[in-house]
Amino acid sequence: MSDIAWKLYLLFSFVGLFLVVVFVYFEPPVSGTIPWRKPLVGAAFGIVCILGIFAGIFPSKCSSTFHFRRGKQANDQNSTLLPKKSQALLFRGHHPNCGNFGPHVFRVGNAVLCAGCIGLVIGAAVSVVGVAVFFFGEVSCWPSCYLIFWVGFVGASCGLLQYHLFSLGRSSIHLFVNAFFVFGVFMLLVGVDSIVQNAVIDFYLVTLSLFWVYTRIVLSQFDHRKICAACVVEECELFV
Repeated sequence: MSDIAWKLYLLFSFVGLFLVVVFVYFEPPVSGTIPWRKPLVGAAFGIVCILGIFAGIFPSKCSSTFHFRRGKQANDQNSTLLPKKSQALLFRGHHPNCGNFGPHVFRVGNAVLCAGCIGLVIGAAVSVVGVAVFFFGEVSCWPSCYLIFWVGFVGASCGLLQYHLFSLGRSSIHLFVNAFFVFGVFMLLVGVDSIVQNAVIDFYLVTLSLFWVYTRIVLSQFDHRKICAACVVEECELFV
């Protein structure tokens, strides 16, 4: 992934986000009530969240989307530095068992979990509950819909800019920002649906959320490559 490529992904992501703002403030609400709009939009976003939960819980099954290539697993599961040619690198999910990636993972008992993925899972799980309440229930967010919209805007922006705005030296910060990212997108959708009441704009935002998730993966890949580029351990087998 070149330096220009991730910048283009980030640029297009924010162009899409600011178009949402334009739609909210300059697109008049649709006259009349469309009874199927909310459940259909909620079902679409709920499916996106459920697929995201699956990908976050089973990252190894989705590791083909990441840039790491696995070597033969090491016997020493507690090693934190990659030895020179003495053994291949052990992977946990899609992260190498290397001390340089410590802020990206955390331990629960003997399990080593990806902080970013677990954050996305938490945000998606809470969002699924929110989808059930708002899009399938009789809940209205008036008169707070604009506040909800802008909180969602902040959450989506923080998720996209997390590698630039925050010092991700702690896995807890990594987890929180990613959880807020997904839940922020949900709040953005709730705000947009309540203000504009337009199925086309709703589905535009749902589609845009998929692009944002992929952009976040691209940014994560670039951050991982920077970590490896700064590593002082020679003969690393992460990249062929």
